[in-house]
Amino acid sequence: MKMLTIGLIAVIAVGGVVIGLGYAGVLKIRGITPDKPKQSASTPNQQPQTNIAAQPSAVTAVQQQPSPQANVEKPAEVTPRKDGTERLSKLWSSMDADVLKKILMKWDEADTLPVLAKMDDDKLAALLAAIAVDDPDKAARISKGIRAMEKGGK
Repeated sequence: MKMLTIGLIAVIAVGGVVIGLGYAGVLKIRGITPDKPKQSASTPNQQPQTNIAAQPSAVTAVQQQPSPQANVEKPAEVTPRKDGTERLSKLWSSMDADVLKKILMKWDEADTLPVLAKMDDDKLAALLAAIAVDDPDKAARISKGIRAMEKGGK
């Protein structure tokens, strides 16, 4: 029994070494040994270069053609497009609250919330107060929408 255990451990150790050499590429084991990169199609008969300095007469000048990948243009970086929200929020912040209230009555609330959320807090408070005089429900919906935007919700 003792000899069987020793023999089994030896077989497992040798098997591990063989599989490790296969993964390292020292032994060629189908399914384990990684594939070597193939030579390019333009130079099928190219031999590996060995000690070029020792054979200066054998070295000849070869013109290299640019690879096909060298002519491929890189895609232009995409810059985020501004939608005018920042600019509009600055404009609305500079306007009188009563005038802005008349403009907002014609706008959909979903369209106004991103702009209103970026406005100056003092101007926004004056605007909400002006809207609340005529339509307190709309002022409440705008306030809830701004709160939801700050939380990252809808």
